[in-house]
Amino acid sequence: MSVIWGLGDEDTATAVVAAHEAGVDAALEYLESHACQVRRGHYGLDVQDASGFVAAAFRHRTSRAGDPALHTHVLLSNMAEGPDRRWTALDTRALYAHGRTAGFIYQAVLRHELASTLGVLFEEMERGYADVAGVPTELRDAFSVRRGQILKAMEVHGATSAAGAQAAALSTRAAKTEHLSEADLRVRWHSQAEAFGWSVSDLPRMARQPGLVVDDSDIAERLTESQAAFERRDVIRAVAQAATQGATLAEIEARTDAFLGGPYAIALNATAWTTPEILELEQATVSAAAAGRAAGVGVVSPDKVAAAIRLRPSLGTDQAGAVEAMCRSGDSLTVLIGVAGSGKTFCLDAARAAWTSDGYRVMGTALAARAALELTTDAGIASQTADRLLNSLAAGRETLDARTVVVIDEGGMLGTRRLAALVREADTAGSKVVLVGDAAQLPEIDAGGLFASLSRRLGHVELSVNRRQRDPEEVATAAELRARDPEAALSRMQRHGRLTTADNADLLRDAMVADWYEARGRGEEVLMLAARREVVADLNARARALLAQQGELGAPVAEVDEVAFSLGDEVMAHHNDYGLGILNAERGVVTGGSDAALTVAVGERSVLLPRAYIEEGNLTHSFAATIHKAQGLSVDRVFVLGDDSFTAEVGYTGLTRGREANHVYVVAPERPDGHGWEPALDPVEAFSAALARSGAKTAAIDHLGPDGGPAVVVEP
Repeated sequence: MSVIWGLGDEDTATAVVAAHEAGVDAALEYLESHACQVRRGHYGLDVQDASGFVAAAFRHRTSRAGDPALHTHVLLSNMAEGPDRRWTALDTRALYAHGRTAGFIYQAVLRHELASTLGVLFEEMERGYADVAGVPTELRDAFSVRRGQILKAMEVHGATSAAGAQAAALSTRAAKTEHLSEADLRVRWHSQAEAFGWSVSDLPRMARQPGLVVDDSDIAERLTESQAAFERRDVIRAVAQAATQGATLAEIEARTDAFLGGPYAIALNATAWTTPEILELEQATVSAAAAGRAAGVGVVSPDKVAAAIRLRPSLGTDQAGAVEAMCRSGDSLTVLIGVAGSGKTFCLDAARAAWTSDGYRVMGTALAARAALELTTDAGIASQTADRLLNSLAAGRETLDARTVVVIDEGGMLGTRRLAALVREADTAGSKVVLVGDAAQLPEIDAGGLFASLSRRLGHVELSVNRRQRDPEEVATAAELRARDPEAALSRMQRHGRLTTADNADLLRDAMVADWYEARGRGEEVLMLAARREVVADLNARARALLAQQGELGAPVAEVDEVAFSLGDEVMAHHNDYGLGILNAERGVVTGGSDAALTVAVGERSVLLPRAYIEEGNLTHSFAATIHKAQGLSVDRVFVLGDDSFTAEVGYTGLTRGREANHVYVVAPERPDGHGWEPALDPVEAFSAALARSGAKTAAIDHLGPDGGPAVVVEP
């Protein structure tokens, strides 16, 4: 938008400014309607709507680097007139809650105005915005010097959040350059653009009057893709996102209210809604589990349970108790929660032995193929992914009956739709379900919260002893992370030399790789972990460069998309291919190959991976991995790169993978003071705050109260 404003003729520039102003006005109008509030009463607990903002808007034409960057700063005075005619400070919590939604509205209105007046087209939508189609990427990048400065500062300081971006922007901004007239700026911009051989007249255009056309079913699908319940502002964002050609604020608000008043939305309380599909799935699952209490399903005779436990003398008291509960309760659904490192697989192996000795068939399933494979090999329970099992049941290739026990592993990562479908199949057949997981570890990617809801409503069996960590200090750290006490956990790690800081990301990553290399040289099984794929790729590159420098890699055998593979390279798969014999997250070692294919040793077997598999990004080096790929994994020593994108669940999962020790590396957060970055007083403050945040999903039914009663009708 800024490029076509800066390089366009007078009429084009005027139209762009008008579109921008319309977007700003709409965003402010939305905030004034939904987030302009003051507090009254004792401790300010009575929040009341105010009459409106007192504000000043300043439209800027350029970035501090002198690029065309049309934007407006709006400064709100911290006061408003309440219904009692008194002027007091704003309650800013609503502003924070609705700020992101206002951004979606600005973008939608901007698209609408640009489409209506200039007829421009748009690229694909991404997080509420879409670039104008037809502006060359190279030209856009050339006019984005300021953005490059901010991204570089974020990379150096290990920042990923919006707050980190804001701090980077403040720390890198140069003094304002001398004032140039708009005419002089345009001459300079046109001169810069000449090298690209492009002009605004090259933009593809189509005269049209945008209309907001989106089905309720599409909105419902967007809203429940990753969350079970939603608020009105979530619907507004979904509608704005669906308005690919833009929409006015009035259209967005009207479409939102129509959706909330229609058949695809059910009010859970005064502020939360869900869809009939999600609520029906959750209520049916909970009802089936509640009805199956002590129903005599999957019951094993006492002597056979005792025999299975006796044959495994190393079973702990909590493990033996869990085997008794699973095999003797008769509940149609039993929830088993195991803290990180509690030995749930060994426990399930004993339960499997008890069931099979009494004539039951035990089958397993999990979201990930690797987890299903581990359930098969380590617990002796023949397992497959949830999707494969559901497809097999639908096609009649698999059947369940009253003598079947279905073990669902890593149930906390299984979304509502899959989990409800599995429970429904088992309930229909009269089978027993054992739902295994831990809500304190990585949550569902899809709409979820059902695992946690079932465990709260039905009760659960718990494996409470951490058997993975061997050092008592590591055990204590894991317990503190699980208890959501990151300050205590990080303080303990710091006291025992397991927390490292540096003042920039480059130095920190080098230190982390050096420590990893030293531990590897001692013969330990080691792994580096990070939250984001791009960081993992960087760590892998640094580790591999160090190994090559030390002469520890064999001869090169292939290079695919500028990624080199040598004999002895450790690699990880990122896609299930049953025909090739490789599963997502499996790790192996390169033993041979050419540019056409690689031979990889995975455990005891050899797998041939063709170039096409690798070209699709399905094979990377595995010296480092994302924390999601490490779920369920145990190694001797783990090195975790922390940043402000972590949550409590991500931190607890990542920092409990190491048997001997778990180390964390954090870039010292730096706070801007107008003169650049300065080290914070507490070098782990930002990371500790991130670990205090929960990323857990909430089931829609939990918005109805503990009994999961009927939804209430609330006017939208």
